Amino acid sequence: MLCLEGLALALRVFIGINDYQNYQIKNQTQEINKFFVDTSVAKVRPYVCSAILRNIKFTNDTLIGFMELQDKLHQNICRGRSLVSMGTHDLDTIKGPFTFKALPPEQIKFKALNRSEELTGPELINNLNQDPKLKHYTNLLKDEPLYPILVDSQGIVLALPPLINGDHSKLTVNTRNVFIDITAKDLTKAKIVLNTLVAMFSIYCDDQFTIEQVEVITSNGKTINYPIIETKSFLTDSRYISNITGIDLENEEIIKLLKKMGLKASLESSCKLNVEVPITRTDILHPCDIAEDVAIAHGYNNIIKKAPTTVCNGYQQPINKLTDLIRFEMAASGYIECLTMALISKKDMLTNMLEDLNENVLSECVQIFKSKTSEFELFRNSLIPGILKTLEANKANQVNKIKLCKIFIIIFKLLDFLYKHLV
Repeated sequence: MLCLEGLALALRVFIGINDYQNYQIKNQTQEINKFFVDTSVAKVRPYVCSAILRNIKFTNDTLIGFMELQDKLHQNICRGRSLVSMGTHDLDTIKGPFTFKALPPEQIKFKALNRSEELTGPELINNLNQDPKLKHYTNLLKDEPLYPILVDSQGIVLALPPLINGDHSKLTVNTRNVFIDITAKDLTKAKIVLNTLVAMFSIYCDDQFTIEQVEVITSNGKTINYPIIETKSFLTDSRYISNITGIDLENEEIIKLLKKMGLKASLESSCKLNVEVPITRTDILHPCDIAEDVAIAHGYNNIIKKAPTTVCNGYQQPINKLTDLIRFEMAASGYIECLTMALISKKDMLTNMLEDLNENVLSECVQIFKSKTSEFELFRNSLIPGILKTLEANKANQVNKIKLCKIFIIIFKLLDFLYKHLV
């Protein structure tokens, strides 16, 4: 739902124009492109995924949409590029195999996207610090001894993840083949991002909804072909779905409703349903998510409201009722209620109260281990220091007389009085 293509596809499936979409792997060249991951990136961004979209047709609008989708993914699931970053390149301007490695910043020199000259790593960071959009990401490489770069077989620098791509392989409306690189600290999120990109924009390929795989050779020599577009299967119970949604539905009705949500369901037994979840629905993690989709497809407004079968009458706790009554009366008498922090400094709690600051006294207090600020070092064991600090902060107030109250002091004194005279 982050781009026009995904939203349009979901709506077409929902209203029945399109059926459940199958994505296919189809390599159009005999030799699969290889992507090597060097051991030098292990401490920076150890995970890599990749894919190719062949024979794609861009217009100015769809190209802008492709870039905007990447920006939105960078902001949400990629957590501001800190976990995952992506790059897209014109495959016809570069040559595999590709290598992801890390080098000292001074040894890196290339022409970054939309820059007029080649810059070294430190020069590029200084340049990006002036960019209103990219300056927010330069801290991701701050103090790193090595910067990760992506290069092709000719040594051309394609990108400096997670900051910027190279100008040599930038996409244009004339681009026909797109090489996608995903570098990450979180492999699961990297797969989700890659699958989202190829699923949304493979619609513009001549052979729609087909993706070409890239062979990724990890630093330990393991080989994995990406993207992995296998569907996930969930076995759920139609009775569970009916119970959690509050709708009495037959198995056939549930299957029909799930189809509207882009989920393919089949009947395994009298009550068991096998639900296939495509790569576009990474939000489904549990059968309760499937039940939610059934409710959405059925329409929340079409669910009949019923009174709960369990009796659960809420009422105010007696102590809270008493607190509110006292609070109201004190406010009517001109008092201002004082709500102070439960944490306090040693100075306010002890020194300013004319108590010796020694280990014996501190041993009776609950202290904060490695407190980040001197204002919050202890848990208060008295309300008086907080009241005095409030008075100090308001001593310039023009009111002739400040009347402060601690509602809990009054309550405790009242309860103590009741206990002594009634027990």
